[in-house]
Amino acid sequence: MLGRTLDELPPQTRRLLSLMVEMCAAHCKANDIKRCDYRFSRREVREHTSLGDTQLKIHLARLVELEYVLMHRGGRGQSFEYELL
Repeated sequence: MLGRTLDELPPQTRRLLSLMVEMCAAHCKANDIKRCDYRFSRREVREHTSLGDTQLKIHLARLVELEYVLMHRGGRGQSFEYELL
């Protein structure tokens, strides 16, 4: 069985992942919830990381594809929510 490491990620994607981990940890600590219960939007990630929308779409899609992040359909029709795995 082959294992995956963060080394397979491009540097920008790896940086986004680490910033998202920080964002999730801070939110979970402030609200006293488990990380698996915290879902966030692309907008929240954009605000936390200061990345542009196009950059965020590319790197977030890569993290979803490699199963570091799970995508859920949001509550408002076409919106999506994400969960850090």
